[in-house]
Amino acid sequence: MSFIESIRDILNQAVADCFPGSGPGFVCQVTPCQDKKFGDYQSNLGFLLAKWEKTSPRNIAERVVAWIDAGAASKSVPDPDAEAGTTCAGLLKARALIETMEIAGPGFINIRIRDEALLAELERTLADPRCGVEKVPNPQRIVVDYSSPNLAKDLHVGTMRSTVIGDSIARVLEFLGHEVLRQNHYGDWGANFGVL
Repeated sequence: MSFIESIRDILNQAVADCFPGSGPGFVCQVTPCQDKKFGDYQSNLGFLLAKWEKTSPRNIAERVVAWIDAGAASKSVPDPDAEAGTTCAGLLKARALIETMEIAGPGFINIRIRDEALLAELERTLADPRCGVEKVPNPQRIVVDYSSPNLAKDLHVGTMRSTVIGDSIARVLEFLGHEVLRQNHYGDWGANFGVL
């Protein structure tokens, strides 16, 4: 599960607990921060919920952040098998994943990930032979055309460049699970050799 999905789960749980009537199928939006000085990720859930709750986006963001901060900072976590098990799991995940949450402007939530969580994800990715990249569910047969040089003319750097680009594309597609047919058409040599 990616960091965005994990953060979305945490925020969705916070919204469900803080605003039980938040509307059917409400799902928080989480995106990477454009400027890293503000954090790693951000959410505008306050703006999305404001129309349901009839309050300002900042009030909603403050309530969600306070819920997560209070639960993540708590030393005593409720029994996961108890009725509040989902809440408990969300708070445990928040404690392990989120370093800080700050409210910016009229109601954006800026989120910074713990270094330990980043390191654990990096180690997990490096230990995976596929580096966390899954194969496509529906592989296709794809033809990749290489440089198709004219054998009656001098080869040049553009020929090599196109061949390298074509081979790179073919390798990426194969890694994703597609069947790749490599094509290199030796164009127009018949007429030239006929003239010779």
